[in-house]
Amino acid sequence: MVANVNASQAYPPNSVPVDEETKKNLTLVIWSVVAAFFAAIATIFAVVFGFSKKEEANQEANNDKHTVSPPALPSTYSKDFPSPIRTSIVGGSMALEIENHKTHETNGVVGLPNLGGNDCWLNSLMQIAMISEGLAEGLMQALDKDNIEPASDFLSAYREKQLGLASGGPNTVNLRYAISKLTDGMITEESKQQDVEEAYTAIMGHSESSLVNMIIEKVDGVKRAPVRNSMITLSFNGDKKDFPHVLDQFFNEKTDQGLKINRKFAKPPKEMMMRVSREKYDVRSKSMVKVKDACPMPSRFNIGKRYLDSPADSNKQHQYVCDGFIVHRGDSLRKGHYVSYIKTDSGWVLANDGDVTAISDEEARRAMKTGYLYHYKEVSQNIEIVA
Repeated sequence: MVANVNASQAYPPNSVPVDEETKKNLTLVIWSVVAAFFAAIATIFAVVFGFSKKEEANQEANNDKHTVSPPALPSTYSKDFPSPIRTSIVGGSMALEIENHKTHETNGVVGLPNLGGNDCWLNSLMQIAMISEGLAEGLMQALDKDNIEPASDFLSAYREKQLGLASGGPNTVNLRYAISKLTDGMITEESKQQDVEEAYTAIMGHSESSLVNMIIEKVDGVKRAPVRNSMITLSFNGDKKDFPHVLDQFFNEKTDQGLKINRKFAKPPKEMMMRVSREKYDVRSKSMVKVKDACPMPSRFNIGKRYLDSPADSNKQHQYVCDGFIVHRGDSLRKGHYVSYIKTDSGWVLANDGDVTAISDEEARRAMKTGYLYHYKEVSQNIEIVA
């Protein structure tokens, strides 16, 4: 049964009937308010997030002024001539620093920028590579792989600058990435101080260049198979500190176990690298410390049959001349600064990263006494012994 209801009974007291059109309008107003509210929230979030990202970008840019963390070496990069640095693998402040760097050149020695602040070790080594056929060849053999040629690119860019064919100059950014990859990160790709001898040894370990000499060893008179040698290490820490005795200690060694090791070159080297051991154990600090004593490394020396295993060279003297060396400045083994000294047709040049300065023979001779790595090349054969 349905009750009869009149109009006055259909709505509560004091209420007004609402038609369908009014309901729709109220709904639209409500949704508009809701949409405006969420739009306001989104705007506030965007402003806050954008400000945060801007601050983060500013902070990163600020950090780049002090330490550059370059990206990893890609599988390929552009080789558009004549750019010495493939800018597709660098970015940010480093790319800008490369673009703004003004390369200096003195007597054919080209300055190399220290882009990250700690590349002096590599810059110094590359200056030696420009006078050492064996090191240049070793770099290409070790680092130029799969159409990526950082060593060849660097050597070409350096030569172009020497010949005045390029307005810019070479740098060692790509080389650092490649050496890091070669050593599985032992030599870091970041701009951090490294031991130049460790980098050199890693490179030559993947090379068969003229700097890798074969040495014949006899241990207590028993001949062993030839061994590779890319560096002769000399220690001036013993009682006798003159070069002939120190050199002889390498070729005729007596170990702590009493073994006698006799060494000879299988054939006369065309060039050789020598390293002065500048570390020793300090009992007081119970750690390795740097030896800063002057070492009388010669500007030239001879070797004869005493150090040669080749019968054809038994009556010959071979003379070697130092045409470049690296000095580590500083009191600590863990930090310091590397510079290189290069002998040119016009005299000696000090290469201190981007600065290259002509120096006197006397300055070079003094610096040789404090050196770390030395490059010698053969200049003559069958000569009289020079005292």
